[in-house]
Amino acid sequence: MRTPIGAAASSGASPPGLADEPWRLDGAAVVRALNSHPVAGLAAEEAERRLGEFGPNELTERATRPVWMVLLEQFTNAMVVVLIAAAVVTALIGDVKDTVVILAIVFLNAGIGFVQEYRAEKAIEALKQMTSPSVRVVRGGEVTSIPASRLVPGDLVRLEGGDIVGADLRLLEVHALEINEAMLTGESEAAEKTADPLPDVPATRTPLTGSKQSTNSEASPEGVQLVPDHR
Repeated sequence: MRTPIGAAASSGASPPGLADEPWRLDGAAVVRALNSHPVAGLAAEEAERRLGEFGPNELTERATRPVWMVLLEQFTNAMVVVLIAAAVVTALIGDVKDTVVILAIVFLNAGIGFVQEYRAEKAIEALKQMTSPSVRVVRGGEVTSIPASRLVPGDLVRLEGGDIVGADLRLLEVHALEINEAMLTGESEAAEKTADPLPDVPATRTPLTGSKQSTNSEASPEGVQLVPDHR
C-alpha cells in the first residue's frame, strides 16, 4: 500500500520564492518554489543547510526560570508574606521564641514548595522529550525516520494511519486521508483532506493538513505532503 505524501512547516521565515499561502497553489508549483523534488525530496546535505538557516521545527517556549527565581517565588505567597510580617513584629517586641517558630514555618513551607515545583518542571521537560513525535521523510530518494523538530521547508513527508502530523503540510498525493484536528478545532470527527488547491480558503482558516501542535492522523491509508514553510 502506498503512503500519503505532503510537505510540512516549521517556525521561522519562509524560503525565498515561497508563496505566503501555499494551499492556493498546485503541488507542483509549491515543489518548484521550495526547490525540492516531488519524488526524491531534498538531498540530506540541503536539508542540513536549511535546518541551520531556518532553525528547528519547534514552537517558541517561555524561557525556563532559573532555580533562584523558583526559590524566590516561594516567598511571594500572600500567606508567607503575612507570616514574615508577623515574625518581624514578634522580633521587634522581643518574643524570640515566636519569631523562631514563625520563621521555621516560613522556611519549611518555602523548601517544600520549591522541591515540588522544581520536580514538576523537570518532569514536564522529560515528558516533552518522551512525546516528541517522529516523522518519515524522503531525502535523497530514501525514506528515513527523523524527529519532527528536524523537519525543514521542502521536506517530503509520508503519512500513514495513526501518524502524528509534525508540521504544516501541503498535500501532494492523497488516498482517503483524514486528519483528527480536535486539538485545533474541537471537532470530534476527522476532517477529509485533498491535494487539490484551495484558492477560496482564507488564511485564517489554516487549511493545511496539519499543524505544529501535532495532530493525530486517523483513517488515513495514504498521503504524501511537502513542508511549505517555517511559520
